[in-house]
Amino acid sequence: MKKTIKKTVVAAILLLVLSACIGVTAQAATRVLYVGRIYSINVKGSYKWHSTNKRIVRVNSKTKKITPRKAGITYIKGVKKVHNKKIVKKIKVIVKKPYLNKKKATVTAGKKLTLKLRGMVVARWTSSNKKIATVSSSGVVKTRKSGTVKITATGKDKKKYTCMIKVNAKPKPVVPTATPTPEPTKAPENHTSYMIAHRGDTSTAPENTMSAFQSALLRGYKAVETDVQFTKDNVPVILHDSTINRTSNGTGRIMDLTFDEVREYDFGSWKSEAYAGEKIPSFQEFIEFCRENSIHPYIELKTTITQNDIDKIQLLLEIVSAAGMQKDVSWFSFSYNLVEMVKEVDPTADIGVVLHAGDVVTEQFIEQMKSLKTGLNTVFFSHYARKITPVVLERCKEEQIQLVARDIKNIQSLYALDLYYRAAFADGF
Repeated sequence: MKKTIKKTVVAAILLLVLSACIGVTAQAATRVLYVGRIYSINVKGSYKWHSTNKRIVRVNSKTKKITPRKAGITYIKGVKKVHNKKIVKKIKVIVKKPYLNKKKATVTAGKKLTLKLRGMVVARWTSSNKKIATVSSSGVVKTRKSGTVKITATGKDKKKYTCMIKVNAKPKPVVPTATPTPEPTKAPENHTSYMIAHRGDTSTAPENTMSAFQSALLRGYKAVETDVQFTKDNVPVILHDSTINRTSNGTGRIMDLTFDEVREYDFGSWKSEAYAGEKIPSFQEFIEFCRENSIHPYIELKTTITQNDIDKIQLLLEIVSAAGMQKDVSWFSFSYNLVEMVKEVDPTADIGVVLHAGDVVTEQFIEQMKSLKTGLNTVFFSHYARKITPVVLERCKEEQIQLVARDIKNIQSLYALDLYYRAAFADGF
């Protein structure tokens, strides 16, 4: 027993001795450094500093200066002894080469673009052709006329960093060239249904652009339909697809692009060169257009918005409210849950559900629509007219659930609808 106690005591003493000799390593911090600049180590104490990879970073232990040499990742270590303990501090260093925030850009003449040199102080900005574009001492490029121009930033390291900018001519206002719809058969007596331009006037202009909405206005539409998505930095924009691939000269998911990034792309040329340089509209821009021109917007909430995105619904309603449009906007979605979220945020909002081609209107669906009512709002649903049976039509009339027909192709089809229909989405006519 005594021998066991002695062994335990000896082991404990050895453990204490070892712990006094073992060093303490602090958790590594991280710094991003750029080649061509010199940095200081701002850590107090008499540490001896060294780099674990001198090809990437060199360290002067006396002056505590760091000189990045090439792009890469390494560690800087500082060592000192305190009461026979070795204390080690590590700094993770990520070395990058200085770079411009844009290497290429496409801009419409008359627009501005801001360039920034990351990681290096700019000594001078220059333009290769001042007739096409000028650049200020702070990197603001002002475009003047169409052409290609090279903007150069000369850094304090005497290296040059360039951005090639293609400047497109301002698109001339285009009067719709589609053949006007001939005078239709006279509207039925007491007919009040109206047409909604689906994504604007897509017969001549690129969908969901300000040109498409302006063209719809010129053609006499009093209502337009559009779709809203959110950028990476939470800016609502007008876009149908979840990516910009189909309707622009760029690629990628809208949720992975910032608003400034997506505004650099051309959303018009795919339709016609007359619309080259067309920008993706912000939701704010669209709402202001509707207010100024007394256009009633039908806004589809895309299913990329989830039940956890109540803040996004609130943001959209705040923009509409700030424009004084809350009583002149209709909200709808394929997602019943999103429509319900709008109801929760604004019990007075005009809200609706749109159905897929294969969906059948059941009594259960009618009950769902009834549950969207607050006593202060109006509710509607949108479906193909051929799917609305006489029984469904009567149930809608009984429950005061309004109807909006989908994909009407001509004015005669609008006039053929039952007088109970509120409106119809018009596709490209």
